[in-house]
Amino acid sequence: NLVINIILGKYIPTSTCAQVIAGADGKTHKVTGTCTYITNATHGNWYLQDNTGQINIFGTLDSNGNPDNFESLGIKIGDTVTVEGPKQTINDITQLVNVKVIR
Repeated sequence: NLVINIILGKYIPTSTCAQVIAGADGKTHKVTGTCTYITNATHGNWYLQDNTGQINIFGTLDSNGNPDNFESLGIKIGDTVTVEGPKQTINDITQLVNVKVIR
């Protein structure tokens, strides 16, 4: 007998920066773009840009899901990165908060 286990996760389609900016707060987005500027290398605050716009990343979790270890990921300005996290708008600034890095 063959046993197959299927683990179901929530599928999150890839969004553009423009779609994140237009979307509702609290919704989780997956976005691919270029790291353009790092504002806090410990907490993982940086900017991600694609050909539709730019969003702020406020907090990046390490590969074990821990905060404040951004440098362990080795992300540098100019790298193409895919992240996933919930949208939050603060003072008209769109950001994804405590993202996990997909690739």
